[in-house]
Amino acid sequence: MEAYVFEDFDSDSEPEVLWGELPDDVWLQIFRFLPQYTILSVICNVCSRFRATAFYSTLWRVLDFRKWDDHPALVMSFLELLKPEMGKVSNHLRSLSFGKNTGNNVFGSNSRWLFYACHNLVYLDVGECDQMTALTVDELAYYFCNVKTLILQGCRKVDDEAMRAVSKFPNLSSLNITNCTNVTDVGLNFVAGMRSRLLHLETSEVWHLSDEAIQNLVSQQPQIESLILYGENLTDLSVISTCHYLGNLRTFQMSFCRGLTDRSIFALCGKVRLQTLHLKKIAEEITTEALTLLFKETPLVNLRDLAICNTDAIVDDTVYAIAAGCPNLQKLHLDWCCEVTDNSMGELFRSCRHLQFVSLTGLGGLEGNWLVDIDHQLPFLTHLDVSLCRSIPGHRLRHLLLRNRKLEVYIHGGHLAQEPRRRRVALRDYL
Repeated sequence: MEAYVFEDFDSDSEPEVLWGELPDDVWLQIFRFLPQYTILSVICNVCSRFRATAFYSTLWRVLDFRKWDDHPALVMSFLELLKPEMGKVSNHLRSLSFGKNTGNNVFGSNSRWLFYACHNLVYLDVGECDQMTALTVDELAYYFCNVKTLILQGCRKVDDEAMRAVSKFPNLSSLNITNCTNVTDVGLNFVAGMRSRLLHLETSEVWHLSDEAIQNLVSQQPQIESLILYGENLTDLSVISTCHYLGNLRTFQMSFCRGLTDRSIFALCGKVRLQTLHLKKIAEEITTEALTLLFKETPLVNLRDLAICNTDAIVDDTVYAIAAGCPNLQKLHLDWCCEVTDNSMGELFRSCRHLQFVSLTGLGGLEGNWLVDIDHQLPFLTHLDVSLCRSIPGHRLRHLLLRNRKLEVYIHGGHLAQEPRRRRVALRDYL
């Protein structure tokens, strides 16, 4: 490469910059800030040295098509550029993600064979792809035998036969089948019997699962660390089985837990390794005494993320127990726990000083007396949601934001882009 010299005409003291003599490592760091499309379409055509540097492994470990999902022409152009170079890229690729449109275009055509050469892939996200049939998943299991994480979220054609194909992945440790509504107990039994050791499973909005299938899963895969269930048809048996068999459980989430009673809460007592616990829209049969005992009997000192929502069983005494038993909390959701008052909030924030995210949506009994000291008590707080807390005066929130410019406070009355399902707006926009 020819060494170009750029002179600084304003000062004779500036040294000459010999761009052609920069080491490859410096150019590599520069190329890491460029889109992969630019690397293929421009950088590769500059010179032989740039072309060689453009295929270093660090530039091609991750390929994410989701950001191009609304630009199908750009994706097809990129694939045409990639096709002759795939031999240089395929061994480097570790993570591959598709959006809905790009996934349909790739797996609905012969373009998918281009990626089947990526035998070292360990992360694959084909969420919302309508081309994910049992036959396609079977192909994925055959060609991507090293995949450890598989995301099938929202794939409408994924059914029990597709779960049979999933069970063929020899090294799979994390599976997400959220909103794969055609999966039933039969499909989950295939997952339970798979050869690989499953560590993480998410089944949110999978409606047709029973207690028997969950019990079979946890008994055959006792090493699971993270389990996310949709509790519409599930009862205490699922929770009791989960707590009995999964001795290393670190994340447990259950939504629409209408069939649960205090027996489930008692089963969770003593799970001291828990780092994340979500119980959303729990049954009316669950009592305040049981929830208070959960945090009081065996302190959950490892708990970082707690969400208990839509229940009147959470009262001030429960919040006091959370404050005493969960000192290392970083995220807390108490949305629509309408019996909570200001009396316990101050103690909670004095004890849980690591909190970064607090959501108190719908707590109409809060008046915000604790806002005076919250920026000192919670030095790491970045997100506070008090949507529909109508008794909190606006001037207290304004004073809080004036004291802490990095804090985002959310109130009812607008739309937050990051969470489109909920109507709220950053209070800072009003100032």
